Amino acid sequence: METTTSLQQFFMFMGPWKWVMILLAITVAGFILNGFYQYIIRNSSTKHALNNILFWGIITLCAGFIGQITGIWQALTEIMKAQDISPPIVLIGFMSTFTTTLFGLIVFVISALFWWGLKFRWQKLNRTA
Repeated sequence: METTTSLQQFFMFMGPWKWVMILLAITVAGFILNGFYQYIIRNSSTKHALNNILFWGIITLCAGFIGQITGIWQALTEIMKAQDISPPIVLIGFMSTFTTTLFGLIVFVISALFWWGLKFRWQKLNRTA
């Protein structure tokens, strides 16, 4: 029997939104790296890279909520079809719907922290320019 790690189970519970959420997280990471390159390495004072970080972090959070609503809808549809319902299975299914929201929230918090730090660096560059 094959065992899965907690991280594998976490992504497995994200269902069909898994790849969308991972793609959005990679997008946010790319904009964070671009911000580091712009503000730390090049010492450039353009603001274009800064707002993209927060915007895509918010989009990831919204996608997480949509993923949870979709998961609850699918679970309720299957529960309505069932003749006999096991409460532990229903609770596990309900708990698994929170994984997309949790992942979206984590990505949003990370993007907000990096946005705040890079905004501070951008303001510092504009004061000295």
